[in-house]
Amino acid sequence: MPLVLAAPAKVPSLPANVTLMPPGGVWFGPVSSGAHMTDEREAIERLERRLEHLEAIVRKVLSRGDLPLEDPGSPAEPLASSWRREPRTAARAEVTPAAPVEPDADGSGTRDLEQWVGQRGLLVVGVVALVAAGGFFLKYAFDRGWISPWFRVVGAAVAGIGLGVWGDRLIAQGLRRYGAGIIAAGAGLVYLGIWAAGGPYALVGRQLGLALLTGVTVAVAVLAVRHRVEELAILATVGAYVAPIVLPDRGAQPALLLGYLEVVGLGSGVLAHQMSWRRCFNVALLGYFGRGMFLAWGMLGEPVGLWFVAAGGIAALVATAGPRWLEARAFGLAAAWLSLLLHNAPVQSTGTRSLALAVAVALAGVVWWQHRAVTALHSPAIDALPEGVESVIFLASPLAFALVSPIHFPGALRSWPALAPAIAAVAYAATGWPRRSVPHVALAFALLALAAAVQWHGLVIVLAWTGLVLGAVAVAVDRRLGQPGGLVVAPWLAALAFVQLFWFSSGYRTQQGAFVDDWALVLYSYVSATAFSARLWRRPVPALGGTEHAHTALWVLTGAAILGGGSMELQRFFAARAPTWEAAGLAGDLALSAYWLLYAAALVRTGFWLEQKAVRSAGLGVAGLAILKIALYDLSNLEALYRVGSFFVLALITLAVAYAYNRRAQALSRR
Repeated sequence: MPLVLAAPAKVPSLPANVTLMPPGGVWFGPVSSGAHMTDEREAIERLERRLEHLEAIVRKVLSRGDLPLEDPGSPAEPLASSWRREPRTAARAEVTPAAPVEPDADGSGTRDLEQWVGQRGLLVVGVVALVAAGGFFLKYAFDRGWISPWFRVVGAAVAGIGLGVWGDRLIAQGLRRYGAGIIAAGAGLVYLGIWAAGGPYALVGRQLGLALLTGVTVAVAVLAVRHRVEELAILATVGAYVAPIVLPDRGAQPALLLGYLEVVGLGSGVLAHQMSWRRCFNVALLGYFGRGMFLAWGMLGEPVGLWFVAAGGIAALVATAGPRWLEARAFGLAAAWLSLLLHNAPVQSTGTRSLALAVAVALAGVVWWQHRAVTALHSPAIDALPEGVESVIFLASPLAFALVSPIHFPGALRSWPALAPAIAAVAYAATGWPRRSVPHVALAFALLALAAAVQWHGLVIVLAWTGLVLGAVAVAVDRRLGQPGGLVVAPWLAALAFVQLFWFSSGYRTQQGAFVDDWALVLYSYVSATAFSARLWRRPVPALGGTEHAHTALWVLTGAAILGGGSMELQRFFAARAPTWEAAGLAGDLALSAYWLLYAAALVRTGFWLEQKAVRSAGLGVAGLAILKIALYDLSNLEALYRVGSFFVLALITLAVAYAYNRRAQALSRR
């Protein structure tokens, strides 16, 4: 039970006829009242001083973290009563720490820079220097031919085992951190000797070398678990990764090196996961992919390297499920996808490509399955998307699968790059559709849009994205389907289709066929689909975070497409029918000014009809652009007759709009 401190209770005054038995056990008879009160007061003062001293000692112990602090929700109990009701052994077991704690060098409990450098910094430097000295000695002895390879390997192993035994005894004596450093140094020497025997010296076969490395890893893991020292596991893992650097061998087989890294990395990762050692897991994962990419990058595109990438990526995802340790989760997945993306698939065989594709499916499948089981993702609100790193993983993993998988497709599937994003879209739709999960359904529509982008080009992409916009809004407003996730992506797809239509596809048109060519027909389809989608959005739909202005965005895109598309078609129409280029420019400029003014008037009229101030303001904005064009461009470039027509249209439209505003003001004043 938690130890509670309380103020010492005042002992009540005793009657004069009551006898007291002091600690010595001698009975005293009745005493006079004055003398009795004096002795009682002195006894109480001594008791209070002892309790105050005891409180000071306990507070000091609690400040060092050796005892559990009191639960704020538990009622306070006097110190003496809590000890009285509990057995003595139980109280002692309650306050005993799980492992011995090393006091500081000066015994004061303070930790400053000097103490940290002397106790930890120098220990790390000493361990690294010891392992480096052993490696350099083996290399120097090998170059000079002093001793046989067997003697060098056995000597390193014996020295490492001796250091491990000594470190274990030091930990038993209370020097946990120092003893852990000595054990780590010994493990590094043993790793070094086995690596030399299986690598450059070729004294043992690959399988035996891997078995010996596994045995050393298990031994260090047992010591780390036995003493519950995370630093020991970290230093042992670092020593294992440093061993190939200390004793390099250019002729060593990359496959053997990858096997060595796999044993060390996975073994350390499993240990860190079981003991909930976050730092150790990060070190193991960083060394796994970092050393693998640096020492055997060319092998990562081969079957043995693909197995290496798959093992590391999947192990990182499984160990960090929950999610926890998000930095390790993101790094492991990113390193695996990067290894698949940067290797040259065209030079690989069909079997190797198939294996790489299987690795991509496995990585994306694990992420999909983990997010499928997360309850928070199934909330009917976009705010249910995981925050921070996990949201990036949720969105980036299927995207990486859609982009990486076609690179490794066999020859029969190379002409269908849309297959990978389409499969991912079906998987996420199958997960989110029954639950009406907003993030899953939204991601499914986004993956379908990506599939259209990688499979087709030009106007076909515009049609596909426009159809997805209409479908996304339709499934959201339908009472039977009720999939609001489509509302999240609909405005973005409409904006992308707009950019594709006016920025990329318009440059490939010919000078013929204004208002009736393929581009114009796609423009009509886009305007119709976005307007109808915005109209459907008026029905009651769930309120989603981030979509407050999406309905307005669809109307804005519709209006912009009408204005921009009509302007382009008018210019093309007069350019195709005028006898000269100059005449085409004059007629086109006049038509463009008139079109802008008529469009502005239509917006103002629509705003009055719908009682929408934003629509009327947009009409006034378009009218302002038309006025600027007429005043700055038409006045200086158009001939007299065209100039007269331009200003005449301006006068008619502006007077009509002003008349409408004045009538409205008059009607409002009468109310």
